[in-house]
Amino acid sequence: MNGGLQTTMGDAERTSSFFDRYSKKYDIKYINKYFKDNYRWLFAHIPDLTGKCIADIGCGTGELCNAISSLYDTVEVYGIDISKEMIAKAKTINSNNKNVFLSVGDVHNLHFKSNSFDYVINTISFHHYQQPNLALSEFYRILKPGGTLILLDSVTNPFIISFMPTFWDIKERSKCYTRHLSTRKFRQLFDASDFKKVDYYYYMRFFPARHILCKAVK
Repeated sequence: MNGGLQTTMGDAERTSSFFDRYSKKYDIKYINKYFKDNYRWLFAHIPDLTGKCIADIGCGTGELCNAISSLYDTVEVYGIDISKEMIAKAKTINSNNKNVFLSVGDVHNLHFKSNSFDYVINTISFHHYQQPNLALSEFYRILKPGGTLILLDSVTNPFIISFMPTFWDIKERSKCYTRHLSTRKFRQLFDASDFKKVDYYYYMRFFPARHILCKAVK
């Protein structure tokens, strides 16, 4: 798959700086609740993870890594984020989790070996990727044959009932790259990918915003 918009060093630094600052907001109650509510919905679509190897791409402060580690002591969870401050907080949150491994990295060029993970999880960060095709290719590359991608993000909608993603793009685009995709665009991306099977699930919440969960099998 070919990449879309090109990522420049300036873009990467701007995005990293934005999330370094944003890491300080994660303790705000309504922001923290938003992400944790998403994680609960995510778990409803993931089977037993016992003994699995999992990559959490765009892991933020590592709350999901911690939740998975708390539920399954035999998993290995590898979290990666572009922000050093996010990873610093994630290491604090996961300081007692010996099966969680955290590092700074770019989704467009992941440092993981091919065919390494049973599951790749990506939550509420896909709209920050300048080259979504390339990010999806990287997810596919690092999955084992038969492995599953769980991708959750908010999407644009032509109707006023789902106006928040467009508002967020307008509000934040001067600070970092942000471009929420439509449901149609997500389907086009997966149709052009090598994933064998993709299921789509939708729900509405948060001010409001329509969310899509894509469950794709390699």
